[in-house]
This record gives sequence, C-alpha cells and structure tokens, in this order.
Amino acid sequence: MGKYTFDNEIMPDKFEESYENLIEDLNEYLLLEQGKLGTEFSIDDSITELFYSIEKNLVETGQNKNSQIIRRYLSQPTDVNFVTFNYTDTVEKTMGYKKFIVNKDGNEVLVNLQNPIHVHGRLNSSMVLGVNDETQFKSEIFDNDFPEFFVKNKNLTDHVNSTELELALEVIDSSDIIFLFGGISWRHRQSILGKNS
Repeated sequence: MGKYTFDNEIMPDKFEESYENLIEDLNEYLLLEQGKLGTEFSIDDSITELFYSIEKNLVETGQNKNSQIIRRYLSQPTDVNFVTFNYTDTVEKTMGYKKFIVNKDGNEVLVNLQNPIHVHGRLNSSMVLGVNDETQFKSEIFDNDFPEFFVKNKNLTDHVNSTELELALEVIDSSDIIFLFGGISWRHRQSILGKNS
C-alpha cells in the first residue's frame, strides 16, 4: 500500500477512503473464514504434544543444555500466554479447557491457558493494518492525522491498541520460555514491539 503512494498519482482523500474500505472488506472476509473453523484442532492437544516432543527434539539436535532448561520449566505448573498478531478468535476457539493436566514423566503438570493478547486488534475492533514507518509511504501528501492509523507503530503506541501492546511486552519480558509460530524477521519484530533487543 505504501509503495502505491509513490508509484501513482493519487488523491489523498480517495486513498484514505480506499484504505478504510480495505479494512472493512478484510474484516468481512475474515469473519467468513473464521466461521469455517471446525473443532478438529485443539490447542490443548498441541501444547500436550509440545511438552512431550520439545526435549527430545532438542537432544536430537545436540542442544542438551537447552533440553535440561526446558525440562525444568515444563515439569512445574505452567502458565501459557498467547501473543497473536491474528485478527480472528482462532486461538480462543481452539482452547478446549483453560486448565488441564499433562502427564509428564510420571508427574502431573498443571497447565493454565491465559487469554490471548491481540496486538494488532480483533475483527470488528481496532484492526491495525499499514506500514512500519513514515518512509514507506508518501507522507507529505497526507494530513497529520493519517499516520496515526496507517503507520503500525504509531497506531500501536499512540492509539487504540496501546494497552494490548503493553500487555504483550509484559508477557514477553516476564516469560522464561518463548515459542514463536510463524515467520518474523528481526527488523519486523523490532518495528512491531518497539524494542531494541
């Protein structure tokens, strides 16, 4: 979207209207897709499988020290937090139980699933969609208010989703173990979280 503003003669008002329409259309489409979600997949099952497989996979790749660290943390009551950039309620829908027991090496481990944190907003509520910074679009042709919505960092820190971002950062900072699902570049991580680490 940002590149389009450099490559074409555009009218800022028309672009802003199209941007708003895009968010509305994306919202409607994702609501339809979200409605197709069945019950055949369970986050509980995936977490249970993770408890059983992570140490084995680390040992097989020669990461014995990391395996021991993981074993220590995953052998005690565990809170599982979710930070998602997905607009849908897929994570919520695939949670079978908020608390469940994993039987690990003969020990029963209590797992508490926490409510997901939606950093980029949710369907029908504060969806964040845009560019990473003002160099990625022809900012000089737009009024001063437009970047608040179109630049993700401004939207996340100064606008409607600042609370979700703060919660996500607290969870990340206080976590002992972090698993990432999906691809994310280092530069993109920094722009999303606003951190230098």
